[in-house]
Amino acid sequence: NKDGLVRRAGAGFCQEATPKTGAIWLSPAGVGKEIAITAPIPQTMHLYLPIALFDRLKDDFNLPVAPAHSIRHAVGIGDDVIDQIGRSILSELTVETAAGRMYVETASLMLAARLIHKYCDGGSSALTALDAHPLDHVRLRRVLDCISKNVDDDITLADLARVGGQSPFHLARKF
Repeated sequence: NKDGLVRRAGAGFCQEATPKTGAIWLSPAGVGKEIAITAPIPQTMHLYLPIALFDRLKDDFNLPVAPAHSIRHAVGIGDDVIDQIGRSILSELTVETAAGRMYVETASLMLAARLIHKYCDGGSSALTALDAHPLDHVRLRRVLDCISKNVDDDITLADLARVGGQSPFHLARKF
């Protein structure tokens, strides 16, 4: 609605914009805000991502800062990636299935990663120093010996992870 105005304020900020198709507004976690809309908006999609999604990415990728709280306040931005992820989530929610639920959970994690990648302040998207607990020499030797003995065979990451006593994710990251 071109006659409308959306105004939000809270925690020392005040933002306003005319609602436009595809416009995205971002807010960090834990920041209270008041929103006033001066004219009807035909359709709006509100995506809430739980802090646990961001914490999962923080832990998995060793991020230095809590990314959910580092999202910048932004008004009326355009981001085709966020738009497409949001629309795909919406389309999956219209017909609920087990596979659709799995898709929505994965897409939500991807959306959280996009927000960290593009819209975080304070270096929360920068990787910290390499793992403080690298693959120890004994486990590394076992994995390398397994590779040497089976160089002509198909060796999977899962096989190597079992030999090294690690999960496939952690072995790949540490290796």
